[in-house]
Amino acid sequence: MGIVWDARVRWRLASRRHPVRRWHLAAVAVLMVSLWVGVSLLGGWRADRGLERQAAQLAGQDQALSALLARETVQLEAAGSPGWAAEQARAEGLVAPGQAVYVISPPPAVPGG
Repeated sequence: MGIVWDARVRWRLASRRHPVRRWHLAAVAVLMVSLWVGVSLLGGWRADRGLERQAAQLAGQDQALSALLARETVQLEAAGSPGWAAEQARAEGLVAPGQAVYVISPPPAVPGG
């Protein structure tokens, strides 16, 4: 069943008439279009899933940044209070609890000078 068998099969197929009809071409066209649409839909679905994952990740980052911003805002408002410098000095161990804290501020600007 080697080369001789292959030659017989080819000869029989070549000797028969296999006409290509219109419906054959239409079926091939429908198959190609359906494959194209299926691949396009699959690609779009994958892209949507990737974008949904990215949106969820960005939402988590947004919540983390919002919490950080809230903490920083509270610290900034606390830093604007008059006793903040003394509290900060005590927190860093620069002043003992019974000692007085003196905050040196720059002198006021002299007009015209």
